[in-house]
Amino acid sequence: MNYENDIFDYLGINGREDSYTNLLKALFDNVPKYKTDLLKLLFNKDDLNINDFYFETRRKYSRCDKDTKNHEEIPDAIIVDKTGDYFALIEVKVFAGEGEEQTQRYFNMFNENNIKVACECGDVELREQTNRKFYFLTIFGDKPTCKEFISLKWEDVVEPLQSIKISNSYLSELAKSLINKINSTKIVDVENISDALMWIDTMGYGWANERNMFEILKHYCFNSEKWNETDKWNGYNKDSNAYELKCSFGKERWIGKHIRDLMYNNNVRDCFQFHYEIAFNPATDNLLVRLDYHLNPYLSKSDINKIMNKNNYIHKHKYYGLIDVDDDNLPLIAKVLIDANKNERKNIARSLKAQLVENLRVSFDEKFTTNTPNNPMVLVKYNIDTTGKNIKDVTDLVNKFIECTENVIDDFVKQI
Repeated sequence: MNYENDIFDYLGINGREDSYTNLLKALFDNVPKYKTDLLKLLFNKDDLNINDFYFETRRKYSRCDKDTKNHEEIPDAIIVDKTGDYFALIEVKVFAGEGEEQTQRYFNMFNENNIKVACECGDVELREQTNRKFYFLTIFGDKPTCKEFISLKWEDVVEPLQSIKISNSYLSELAKSLINKINSTKIVDVENISDALMWIDTMGYGWANERNMFEILKHYCFNSEKWNETDKWNGYNKDSNAYELKCSFGKERWIGKHIRDLMYNNNVRDCFQFHYEIAFNPATDNLLVRLDYHLNPYLSKSDINKIMNKNNYIHKHKYYGLIDVDDDNLPLIAKVLIDANKNERKNIARSLKAQLVENLRVSFDEKFTTNTPNNPMVLVKYNIDTTGKNIKDVTDLVNKFIECTENVIDDFVKQI
């Protein structure tokens, strides 16, 4: 579990995809053995002439569809030979997810015949007989939306470097840092770790990130069938001015009616989603546990304003599950939400907070806060200083917080 910061950590580019894409190109162009191994991985062939292949990054391509609408795409990496017999497109991901229909757009563009790929030797034309491969490169082998793309793990791409001696000292150190990133993706084995292991030693660093925290909380605090994971992510939090690991858990029955139903019944009391959100700040050893009250699905003020102005909203309502709602009705839903956030949701949140405080004060000695009177989203939050605490110490406190708050939400939902 010991993790040492590497070059990318010190430069602050732990998750910057373009930087890793550039490194792959540098290795491909300067380390013949790695170039050979990567081509074999991509095309499953041993006898390729590596001198014929080029690695291009982030070139812009355009095409017109049947409606003569112009599309511009900038794929992360393209590997092509000068004859146009072999072509591979790699969409590179570290922490980010796939953009909207991103892989499908790339496939639509580069699956066409007679398209020209720009590279150092000039334009290379792809033909019907071109051996084309499309890869989605992620840490844990995530599946792309386009079925023509093949899931590829960073571990597979980096594995050849484990046994290659690189003569250039700078490139060698970068390769070692990349290997360090792959070693950091190992997930904690919650079935076989000791409860006495220090909390800080189990957290994800490098590229594992929130996965370790999620696995520990799921095992120790949310392991019964009543709990569902709702999300896990990481990123910079402007409020705490720090990089945080996050995850959330809720229950199926803690999710009420969808906001689209407000067209027919504007009772916002029926439209809810409750869950626990947990954030860990590695810089301060602070674990923040929150009980949140959202709409279903969550919409920010910015989202609601976009719905109000349907001319600017374009197709984004698909993301919020509103694809079956007529555009003319979107502003009506938005108006109900704005009114609710100003009045009814705040009243509901105020009532729930009062009950939560009563429960917590009776049986909870640790510090908790509900000092968010104007924010119906956060019902109550609790800070745990994990310094010097082991896994059992921390998860016992999380479980105690859940025990004091869970029934309040259960009772509210039963009344709906």
